[in-house]
Amino acid sequence: WAAPAQEMFSAVNNGNRAAVKRLLAQDKTLVYIQDRQGMTPFLIAVQNGDLDMTVLLADAFSRLDVDAPAGNAMHLAVLNEDAAMLRVLLQLCDEEDPELAVFMLNMRRHGGGPKSPTNDGNTPLHLAALKCHRPMYQFLVANGARPDVRNNKGKTPAQLLKACPPEPKQSAPAPKAASPAKAAPA
Repeated sequence: WAAPAQEMFSAVNNGNRAAVKRLLAQDKTLVYIQDRQGMTPFLIAVQNGDLDMTVLLADAFSRLDVDAPAGNAMHLAVLNEDAAMLRVLLQLCDEEDPELAVFMLNMRRHGGGPKSPTNDGNTPLHLAALKCHRPMYQFLVANGARPDVRNNKGKTPAQLLKACPPEPKQSAPAPKAASPAKAAPA
């Protein structure tokens, strides 16, 4: 790698926004570089859960739909169970192109080759289902993720979620008597 690329990846990994801004001012194409795992600075910021760096790199015209063997930005946020990052990514997608979020939420991982563990065809929704993360699963569906997309094993996210243990039932608290001042309107 050339020195600016190494410096860029180091700055992103360390959350050094000032260094990233300085490097991008010198060479805007640094947003497109990839490391040996196919990760761009934008994907590394997402993987690291660095919301500010993610927005900075997205604003620097980084491709939001870029994908690496581990998946796209939505895959990485789901793998990290990072709901805040998912919200930021959806907002960034909506600002760029409202259909981009749906495209990314339904993109299947292709991995680094036929024998790669991430060559599974899983969408971000598959990953949420595999983690049995029901709130994230529902959030993704509400934002356009399709529960009927099949992965490389022919499984849909809905089928994978059904295999999760049932959620523990919580006993509901006893209802409180409504005071006259707080009674529901008729």
